[in-house]
Amino acid sequence: QEMARKTSKLLGIRRHPEILVVPAKLSPFVWWTGGRVRIVLPEGLAEEIAPAHLRDVLAHELGHVRRGDHLVRWLEWLTGVAFWWNPLFWLARRQRRLHEGIGCDALVLHSLETEPRRYGESLLSVVEFLSTPAIRPPAVASVMLTGGQLERRLKMIVSRRATLAPRWLQATILTATALLLP
Repeated sequence: QEMARKTSKLLGIRRHPEILVVPAKLSPFVWWTGGRVRIVLPEGLAEEIAPAHLRDVLAHELGHVRRGDHLVRWLEWLTGVAFWWNPLFWLARRQRRLHEGIGCDALVLHSLETEPRRYGESLLSVVEFLSTPAIRPPAVASVMLTGGQLERRLKMIVSRRATLAPRWLQATILTATALLLP
């Protein structure tokens, strides 16, 4: 909880999420069903990886919280209920999830000034931890390593191409999306 509080402050999150440690072997994820946001971490992860790697993993999940990805996942789920038959929905969903992870990587690397190589090693330590079968989190949870794009993300991280878009561009994209979505 203390690591989450400190890291949340560095990421600009006012009210840090509750950290739930569960005995199941699953990928870390963000969970929200109203009320307080929660980050779910597997119990063994903290025991098997270095504290610096755990901080990076926690920072990645906090990045999802800062970006509001848990809210977007619910919107995605509702959209999927209406447009499950449309192949463009599934393509957009896949691309959005890929870029969700890349956006969190860029946010962590930029906000915490984390060494890119160590951050990439942190992601790999989670993959090693999960190398045995694990429980899949719910579809509306923000999961750290999904979509089979880990190699692409690691190359981007190590090559230091993880950059944040300027605020004006973020606002323009958000406005355009809000106007075009209806």
